Order: sequence, then C-alpha cells, then structure tokens
Amino acid sequence: MHSKVKHLKPAKFQRFWGVKPETFEYMVEVVRHHSQQKHKPGRPGKISLSDQVLMTIKRMEK
Repeated sequence: MHSKVKHLKPAKFQRFWGVKPETFEYMVEVVRHHSQQKHKPGRPGKISLSDQVLMTIKRMEK
C-alpha cells in the first residue's frame, strides 16, 4: 500500500491520508522504535509497519 502512495506529491498525500508525509514518516519511526523495544516471540508480521500506520490512519478517520 505504502509503495503505491509514496510517489504522491505532498499535497495529494495529505489530502488523501490526512497527514503530511513528514508526519507520516515520523509516525512510522515511532512505531518502529516501539516495536524494536518489545520482544515478541513468533514469526514476523506479514504487513509492513508503514502499511500498518496507513491502515490505522484510515481507520481512525471513520
């Protein structure tokens, strides 16, 4: 999902997702930092962190 929208211009990205690209990147870094701190056993997730953040943004929009 993120690979399809990362090429958008900042104005279109913000209009579609509701956040600036810089804010989105910061959100991904915060989630990445948090996920590295917790030691969860098991296999890694199938969905990338950036896609998880995008889905969360869309879900919170409703």
